[in-house]
Amino acid sequence: RENGIIMSSFHILEENYDIYLQKLRSYQPKFIKAYPSAIASFCLLMRKHGDKGLLGLKGVICSSESIYDWHRTLVRDTLGVEILSFYGHSEKAICAYQNEKGLMEFQPLYGYVELLDSQGQPVTEKSEVANIVATSLDNFYFPFIRYATEDCAQLYDVDDVNVVKSILGRKQEFVYDRNGNSIPFTCNDDAFWGIDGIIAYQYVQKERGVLEINLQIDSSFSNESIDIIRKRSFEVFVNFDFQIRIVDLIEKTRSGKFRYLIQNITD
Repeated sequence: RENGIIMSSFHILEENYDIYLQKLRSYQPKFIKAYPSAIASFCLLMRKHGDKGLLGLKGVICSSESIYDWHRTLVRDTLGVEILSFYGHSEKAICAYQNEKGLMEFQPLYGYVELLDSQGQPVTEKSEVANIVATSLDNFYFPFIRYATEDCAQLYDVDDVNVVKSILGRKQEFVYDRNGNSIPFTCNDDAFWGIDGIIAYQYVQKERGVLEINLQIDSSFSNESIDIIRKRSFEVFVNFDFQIRIVDLIEKTRSGKFRYLIQNITD
């Protein structure tokens, strides 16, 4: 059981900043686990208020989103620590950590990794993007055998599949622009930062170059915010058209999570 506290990434806002900062300073965590976008939002607020550092903090562990150089610089300058990348999933078949060279290194005693192309064959070119297939080694009751994770990785060395240049995300977490290019579904929440009244949002893609945005809102949402969201969306996702709709309810998954992207394009 982890000795930690859970703080909402959806409420890292100006009006809550003092609460978040006081809680972190009183708790004095050694590590913060966060989405890159969430820790970046908090660091930007710290800079705005002239605050720096957290006593006892040794690092920030980030996963689930792409980590950019500006994220690392912002965290380093604001908190005085480095971002450490982590990769894993709830099936617990494999996991990977960022090594001292900045590469992602799978733990071979945790799970066996295969990096395969779309035909199910091992990748053979350096920097090639491959599908991650995993066989778990620590689950004695129901092991996953050659489990297609639907995650993708960029190869670093064809002779060592336990080290990859980067992990790019799930196949279903890519969107497709007008030219058919696959774009990682990252920074997807940038368009909604600081806008009141959004209970939930969801992207839907049914055709290339078009993204539908469904918004579940409350009475504090302003219609003028739609124009702001549209403008920001064009900045985040270039070469797309957007259709923004207000809906009564965005259904959760059976595990109680929101699906932030419903991707209906399969190839």
